[in-house]
Amino acid sequence: ICWRLRRQISCAFFACMPCVIASIKSVASFFSVRMNTLSQSPNKSTTLRYNSLPPTKFIGQNICYEPTVPSTNRWAAQCLKASPLTEGTVFVTDHQYQGQGQRGHMWHSEPGKNLTFSTILYPTFLSPQRGFTLSWVATLALHEAVAIYATEALTIKWPNDIYHADKKLGGILIDNTVMQGTLHASILGIG
Repeated sequence: ICWRLRRQISCAFFACMPCVIASIKSVASFFSVRMNTLSQSPNKSTTLRYNSLPPTKFIGQNICYEPTVPSTNRWAAQCLKASPLTEGTVFVTDHQYQGQGQRGHMWHSEPGKNLTFSTILYPTFLSPQRGFTLSWVATLALHEAVAIYATEALTIKWPNDIYHADKKLGGILIDNTVMQGTLHASILGIG
């Protein structure tokens, strides 16, 4: 990360960035390995919890799964409104048919062929003006996680897209809730 970027990121956030990057990399790698197992259980309609969790400090210690949902970000937001959730809770699906993009763009994923998940974070140490740093960290983490499997160089189209061989491979959408001048909750969607 360039020095200019370091100055823009708060000290507390920059200090925890390696942990968040490692957590997101671990969860993304975990889901890529578990993809076939999940798609072999298409008739399960209730949320389930995994017994074998990725080795992270907090992201992915609580994983909710549904075979098909309109949007993992919307599903996470509904659950967050209904009751408090543990930070790092991940919502994953095999088939997302109304995924959200920037500026209201919608997209769908082919069933069982994509990683589509959202994570609940509580970045209360960030002001709303610094919320964009979550996108930076998540994009760097996703880039590092996907690079493990890439045969060619990956590129980042800032602030939130990963490209492989000049084709969009995936992206990130973050929905923030602001309360009393601080970020209360963030839903980090990756697809």
